[in-house]
Amino acid sequence: GNARPRQATGFARFDDFIVGPGNQVAVTAAESIPQRLGRVSPLFLYGPAGTGKTHLLQSIWKSARSHLKRQKAVFLTAEQFTSGFLEALQGSGLPSFRRKYRDTDLLIIDDIQFFIGKRATLQELHYTIDSLLRNGKQLVFAANRPPVELTQIGSDLTARMSAGLVCCLEPANLATRLEIVSRYAQERQVELSEAVLQLLATRIRGDARYLQGAVHRLEAMMTAYQQKITVTVAESAMADLFHT
Repeated sequence: GNARPRQATGFARFDDFIVGPGNQVAVTAAESIPQRLGRVSPLFLYGPAGTGKTHLLQSIWKSARSHLKRQKAVFLTAEQFTSGFLEALQGSGLPSFRRKYRDTDLLIIDDIQFFIGKRATLQELHYTIDSLLRNGKQLVFAANRPPVELTQIGSDLTARMSAGLVCCLEPANLATRLEIVSRYAQERQVELSEAVLQLLATRIRGDARYLQGAVHRLEAMMTAYQQKITVTVAESAMADLFHT
């Protein structure tokens, strides 16, 4: 995940998420959070890059923002939490930093693995989590591996992160990849044949963002050459991606 400022516009929604067997439980859990804040806390999502963790976090945040007018929802990356904490330390603004993250009904933090090795920040995170859990608030975390494998953040923290619901997001299977690439091509209004879509879904595995990149590349070629993309053209154009 990258540390861009989180604004409500342009945020992912649950409607845009392609559900498949590898993410069904995680999606169902994520969708229930905004309606029942604090009922299962924390929710911890994990999986390799490109499985949709950030998309789900954004969707929870966006949905909560529209459902809960009076309640506060905060969404940021572990990197943003860390730099905010360090700035607060240097500028003696700890009380306002603490208010910002502890006086909230829903706190969502992405890329938890970024906290590894940041001892002072981890301690602050620990106090923040304890304070929110004590008050029955909702926490949602995401990382590239499950809490039990994040041993370097300390056993107390991993225990707290495992105490709610831990859900895995697995890489999309073929049917899900085909749906992802078809829907993305449709959104971009890129006309690709069923055979080309099938080729992309079959040969590009892992991070779903590679599928988006493939659509962008074929779109650029169609614009440049003013012609439809055949399977042969797609195969040579995508040679590098097919090895990922």
